[in-house]
Amino acid sequence: MGHRANYVIVRNGEARAFYDQWGALGCIHAFAGGPVDALAVAEQAEATDELQDWAFAEGGFLVDFDRQKAIVFGLLGEPIDPADLEELEGIEGLEGFDFAELGESAALEQALGSNPEDFLRSIAPRWPGWNLSWNDRGVDSFAAHLQARGIESIKVQPASAPETATSVEIQA
Repeated sequence: MGHRANYVIVRNGEARAFYDQWGALGCIHAFAGGPVDALAVAEQAEATDELQDWAFAEGGFLVDFDRQKAIVFGLLGEPIDPADLEELEGIEGLEGFDFAELGESAALEQALGSNPEDFLRSIAPRWPGWNLSWNDRGVDSFAAHLQARGIESIKVQPASAPETATSVEIQA
């Protein structure tokens, strides 16, 4: 059981893979923070030398610092209604709380509850100059990227994702 995630970090032509039993629940949020945040989350996970099968990995990301290319997939959630934030402002004990910061968080939550393209566009300012891709082929898309780079240090499973999987790409 769990919400399994794989992370791949490519730097200086070398790839490192990581596994997190519960990572799919928060990997989209970590990725949204930009390359430094994604790297920090990946490096806290368990190092591994192989990627899971597509059917078992529910989320993850690949961050290729050499090519400034990032691929993500996972669980988009339900959006927060911005009107709900206004109701919080009058609650005793929340005086001085930074609702502007919470509003930025709510904007991200709105993007997380939308579609992959809107999500990528909302986080693009945190990834300047990067090519961002949402690919529901998941770890199969990571494997294809590694193969295209000629990187064989990470064992990958045979491709098994449906050909109809969603794929969106933008330049940040």
